[in-house]
Amino acid sequence: MLESKNRNGEISELQKRHDAFCYAVIRKQAFKQIQRYVQYCKKYTAISIEEMEEELFIEEDIALEKFVFTVKGEPIVIEDEFLAEAIMELQERVRNVLLLNVALEHKLSEITDILEIGYDTAKVYKSMALHEIRKKVSGKNERT
Repeated sequence: MLESKNRNGEISELQKRHDAFCYAVIRKQAFKQIQRYVQYCKKYTAISIEEMEEELFIEEDIALEKFVFTVKGEPIVIEDEFLAEAIMELQERVRNVLLLNVALEHKLSEITDILEIGYDTAKVYKSMALHEIRKKVSGKNERT
């Protein structure tokens, strides 16, 4: 790293701040990459050969303009690209509640058992998800 030194041979305060900022950015990116790798490992090391084959078969649907979400081992296929993108942008826990409730028609009381969350939390997540989806749909309708 290039260092700018003042007359006394010391590193300037601006240089120190810049170095600290760069370090923080690189550290954050490295941490995100490690998290993605850990999630990948968890996904593929904790499943059987049969589940792996099923997973690979399901992912073939993506090439057919289908989007597959998996919630607690349940594959959920969404064929509408716009809707799938809106769902992908949701936080995972919010997305899981929405998909279990709407796509798989589970009641909120069942979802609380499946995801091990409170009933009120499930209600809030569902409300958040629907609000975000409506916002995306209304934004799309305004553009067309």
